[in-house]
Amino acid sequence: MARESRLQTKVAQYLRGKGCFVMVIQPQAGIPTGTADIFFCKGAFYGWLELKAAHNSPFQPLQKEFIAKMADWSWAKACWPDLWDEIRQELDEIL
Repeated sequence: MARESRLQTKVAQYLRGKGCFVMVIQPQAGIPTGTADIFFCKGAFYGWLELKAAHNSPFQPLQKEFIAKMADWSWAKACWPDLWDEIRQELDEIL
């Protein structure tokens, strides 16, 4: 299993364990270009996570713009395995 896939599984399980509704987004017709990998919500709070295999993994066109827009509206971050503990601590406080 690729590093990004393992992280995706770990993040989705964590969020579900916190009582979140979680959608793992798969690129396909109807999904806007640049949409982050995971959408989640709990109550009125919603967020997005773009998952990367490493801190230097390249972004696809529009991914950074999508994350910035969603962060302005609610909460969104890019995450890689070395950053997951920090993001999880932030989410522990929010959720």
